[in-house]
Amino acid sequence: MPAISWILIEAEKSKAFDVLNKLAKLPFVKNTNAVKGDYQILAQATGRDFIILDRQISGKINSIAGIRRVTVLPSLSEGVI
Repeated sequence: MPAISWILIEAEKSKAFDVLNKLAKLPFVKNTNAVKGDYQILAQATGRDFIILDRQISGKINSIAGIRRVTVLPSLSEGVI
């Protein structure tokens, strides 16, 4: 089973859609959504395991211009518990 993380992203208001478009082009990012609230973007990322996924998130997502804060929520299971 692949590693899955949900990523909450606070972006500069004027750059939120630029960030959203850049995220959508990353191969490990499966879904991106503009949302309201404390964060402007919700993304879902997958990888072979959490070590690789963490490296991808740290290396690629954190370097996108316009991102202020990233909160990563690793998924422990899918579906209803």
